[in-house]
Amino acid sequence: MGMASLICFDDGAGRLEPLCDLRPSFELRTGALTTRQRIEASMDCESRGLLVPDCLAELQRDRVDIPVNALPDDEAYLLVNGRWSHIHTAALQQINTALTDASGAVAMARLDRTRAEAFWSSGCALPDGVAVETDATIDLITRPWQVIQQAHANLPGDIERIAAEPLAIDDPTVVITGGGAVYAEQGVKIGSHVVFETGGGAVLLAAGAKIESMTTLQGPCYVGPDSTVIRHGDIRANTVIGPVCKVGGEVSGTVVQGFSNKAHFGFVGDSYIGEWVNLGAGTTTSNLKNTYGDVSMAIDPGGEAEPTGMPFLGSVIGDHAKTAIGTRLTTGSCLRTGAMVAVSSFAPKFVERFAFLTDGQERRYELTKFVEVAERMMHRRGQTVSEALRSRLAELRLV
Repeated sequence: MGMASLICFDDGAGRLEPLCDLRPSFELRTGALTTRQRIEASMDCESRGLLVPDCLAELQRDRVDIPVNALPDDEAYLLVNGRWSHIHTAALQQINTALTDASGAVAMARLDRTRAEAFWSSGCALPDGVAVETDATIDLITRPWQVIQQAHANLPGDIERIAAEPLAIDDPTVVITGGGAVYAEQGVKIGSHVVFETGGGAVLLAAGAKIESMTTLQGPCYVGPDSTVIRHGDIRANTVIGPVCKVGGEVSGTVVQGFSNKAHFGFVGDSYIGEWVNLGAGTTTSNLKNTYGDVSMAIDPGGEAEPTGMPFLGSVIGDHAKTAIGTRLTTGSCLRTGAMVAVSSFAPKFVERFAFLTDGQERRYELTKFVEVAERMMHRRGQTVSEALRSRLAELRLV
């Protein structure tokens, strides 16, 4: 890559609520890897800086030890859009050149310092003196459901990209069928009578993952670091479970960002689940309409449902959302950040941020109480509500 510093940037474009309420686009889990991890692997180097919307800057500074919204000292920068989940081109080699998608959004740019600063300060508009090439095959994420689509597409390649040893089996009750591979990093624990079905793709178990007894995992799928698949779990193809999760019941084609619980029975299919989510026992998503037509989804209050082009689509569930036992979510549901659903009938297809829903009543979650609950949940994973997170939650609560 020469002397250019790799910079991942979030241009704030598209409509990615609730996925990017608390994280930049490049931190979304768009496969076994986050987009930033995949960009770094594609470029064979680590990011030297990150550019994010101002509302996310302090949160991101808490998470990384590289500059945020400040360019490192260098003469040139390779800037890559965090909405580009799968780079299929080589890095730009000529200075002051850029690659855009069909809409004109910048996917990648190699800029000198003056132009890189101008690019970011202008809201990601290319300055004068930059040669632009358009590639209509570039697919930048603009809607939440596209994260699910692209995670399915990226998953097999991510599994092959991550270095891991084939699973060593010393229990005759553990079975691998289908002729594919099961990879396991250090510290993986496998219970008895576990079945890996690999005819459709490989299975990757990250460091410290635990697969309890009487469980089936169907590839391609990924179980992240220190996550547990609960006894009798049925994990279907194209499922991605991020770090430090507890997942059970029947899960298919679903992305779990991390630090979330779906520990009990109930079906979750073709859905996205954020961080610090808890799905009560029996929570079930519908992922197929009775008409077998494409699913539509609304992502903002009062907004009309948009066609997704997806015949299979469950729910998009934002960070810190909760559901009570027996919750039923219909196709194309969206639960925004901090929502709490405890209703005996079908849940609404759209639930606003910090809404607290019970039978016959909807109110807003009081922020102090909400933070207390978040503190308790995060403490169980050895984390706390930082001042940056508290501040961002307060901002979202006021919107």
